[in-house]
Amino acid sequence: MKTGNIGIRNLADIGVEDIDVYGTRRSRKSVEINNLKVRVNSTYNGEFGFDWIDVDPKTGEILKIQGVSFSEAEYFYKKPINQNDIGNFIPISSDINSAKNAIKEHYELLTIKNSNQIVDIPWVLMKPNQTIELSLETSLEEKSNSYFDKISIFGDEYYDFEIINKKNTGKKAGKKAEMEVSELSESILLKIKCLKEAPEKKYEILGEATSGSSLKIGGLTMMENKVLKLKFRVIALVSSDGNPSAKAKALFQKFKDSDVKKYLNENSLNQAGYEIEIENQTMFDTLGSGDLDDYFYAFDKTDWTGKKYFANINKEKQDVDAAGNCKITSWDPVKKECAKIIVPTDVIVDNQKDIGLADKDNDMDAVTIREYKNKLKTKSKSYEGGIIILSDFESSDKETGAYSRTSPLDHYTLMVYSTNTESKDTYAHEIGHMLGLDHLFFNTKELNSFNNSKNYYQTLKTNIITKTRESYPFYIYKEIKAKVTTLKESLNNFINNRKNYIIGKERDLAQGKASNGNFTYNGKPVTKAQYLTLLQEDIDKQKAYITENKKAIEIINTNKIKDFEELKTNFNILKNDSIKLDKEFMKFYEKEWEQIEANFLRFKKASTKNIMDYDNTRVCFLSHQIKIMRNDIKNY
Repeated sequence: MKTGNIGIRNLADIGVEDIDVYGTRRSRKSVEINNLKVRVNSTYNGEFGFDWIDVDPKTGEILKIQGVSFSEAEYFYKKPINQNDIGNFIPISSDINSAKNAIKEHYELLTIKNSNQIVDIPWVLMKPNQTIELSLETSLEEKSNSYFDKISIFGDEYYDFEIINKKNTGKKAGKKAEMEVSELSESILLKIKCLKEAPEKKYEILGEATSGSSLKIGGLTMMENKVLKLKFRVIALVSSDGNPSAKAKALFQKFKDSDVKKYLNENSLNQAGYEIEIENQTMFDTLGSGDLDDYFYAFDKTDWTGKKYFANINKEKQDVDAAGNCKITSWDPVKKECAKIIVPTDVIVDNQKDIGLADKDNDMDAVTIREYKNKLKTKSKSYEGGIIILSDFESSDKETGAYSRTSPLDHYTLMVYSTNTESKDTYAHEIGHMLGLDHLFFNTKELNSFNNSKNYYQTLKTNIITKTRESYPFYIYKEIKAKVTTLKESLNNFINNRKNYIIGKERDLAQGKASNGNFTYNGKPVTKAQYLTLLQEDIDKQKAYITENKKAIEIINTNKIKDFEELKTNFNILKNDSIKLDKEFMKFYEKEWEQIEANFLRFKKASTKNIMDYDNTRVCFLSHQIKIMRNDIKNY
């Protein structure tokens, strides 16, 4: 008997029953289904969440992850052997088996009993009331007697299914969708309609025999799909010279014309079940006729230049005309690229190293929000929700077109520079960061950041043990990242403690001045003059410490944006409060570390269609990324 795998896509529109294996009509052959895979269509453009792996049907070895070759996966998070450790990201090449096992933990595989072939059960997330179509791809084998007569899938109160071919010969019997094996054609679709919000549930595709017996031959897991909402106010960052309102309007018009909101809700963040709302949508609807003053901050160039927030620097750019097209004289037909020239450019200074100064992050998103909120206060208004900042200027960093932050977990802002105002996937990428997603690749900067985070975490653990054993009454700081309320309380505790200390020393000073006896200081004999001098120096030092703490409190009160803030100045904390701050930040950091662990897989840069990749066509999220984003809603 002649056998072989026949892909459905090669059968065209002929019926399976018409296949003549021997070139004659001596016998009619049946077709057996070896396996069935659920996949997206070639037209898929992020309309719903979908993730899968391709495996060797005989061994189950991973071949591809969401269509990307396993060889493009570069790092994975290896769980620690010791539960007290925090694990590590390592190159996949150093432990391939552990990497494959880590990946398989996030996907389900099915072994089909009659063929012993292995297929994956993909993840799907679609919104309530949405209808989608998936491709059913199968491997067929001609046999004299096939086991299956039809394939089927059962719907329920949450999902309705239909199996469709070109002849539209699929059948429905109540919640059951089915199709005869003899009707399989080159294009089999699984049509799914979500009837309402649903919990996570697996739906099996069955191969059924006329005898009534059936086997699982495929399926899909529908992810929990409650609609999650995020609301952003879109504001503009412009300079105060000329007409700031007109500049803001131009930025808002670009945002509106780019259909950013539609893209986020239909082709990107919808994959994780999110719905993005624009808090000032009315402003966009009436753009050109309404007052924009509540929706922009205009800075003074001279003031921000002095603060190192704004500068004019030389940037290397393509030599283009006013329309943005490469000048004829600058086009290289061999390299097929435009020549670059040096162009003086006004920029927002992200990091002062970009303008030749020491490495100092300006946190321009926080600066902009602070100044914007101060402006609202002058108008007896306020706003505490999410913010998208549209900058009228480029970033000083040539690699930065926009940014958001994974830390702190409740960060609710993204900064978009003028180079990326109309780049829709930029917004999805940055909101992805905001919702806990790291880049899908590791470069030197990413690896250093991870290692620094791990080292800092381990340092905190060591510090707590060390400080508990030490006898120092307080610790001198130059910087800290801590919960604002606890930090302010600790700063004030130190001030009150030192005030009482000073009262005691001033009493000793007064008594010393009136005494002519023997003097000791810290157990050592000293003269009266030395005693009085040492006391006064100690008092002055404590007063200086108090002044430092008062300044630190002023900085916090001025700069506070979130619950956890980084403070960089000289200040002092009592021993017990120092331990308390370390323990509190440990808990905060452990929550962040859970998110770091959840971003367990890294690919080579530009090797995927993932929205968190660089230099690629951004289309989709992986299922573990979807879960991270959905889980992050609790922080908002």
